[in-house]
Amino acid sequence: MSMQKTPYELTCLAVKNDELDKLLLGVEPYAYLPKYSPSSSGTDLEEIYEHGLVEYSVQHPEKKINEKLQFILEYLAGYYEGINTVVSIIFNVAYDSTKGKIYPLNINIQVLANIVSETIARHEERLKLDKTGEGWSYGDGLYGDLKRLNGILADEGGPTFM
Repeated sequence: MSMQKTPYELTCLAVKNDELDKLLLGVEPYAYLPKYSPSSSGTDLEEIYEHGLVEYSVQHPEKKINEKLQFILEYLAGYYEGINTVVSIIFNVAYDSTKGKIYPLNINIQVLANIVSETIARHEERLKLDKTGEGWSYGDGLYGDLKRLNGILADEGGPTFM
């Protein structure tokens, strides 16, 4: 049985292979779900963000992955399949900033929030029917979970995406 790669190792591999999009979406071989992860999706994006992307940007500032990351996130924000990924990144960056953690990725989460807001509106009915991930615990599916996350961000000063 092989050991699972760490978020940092997965990030290094994704950068080397020019596959940051697959890393963010948790597509094999980049899926990361440690044994006791609270994540209900196929990858623990919070771990990938903090211990993969952030650590990589600190260890390799010369690679300037923030620009590529911003581009990929803006692209993903326009698609149904990218909604949860982008919202998770917005949430993590915004939450960390309220705790005084400022990471060197310089992701413009307001731009991401604006784009994903339009995508959520376009796919509202589909989101309400989607019971995958956290959607199982809401009468209105993933849309309900997105409303919850949006409310937390609103209470913390934003940016909001609904």
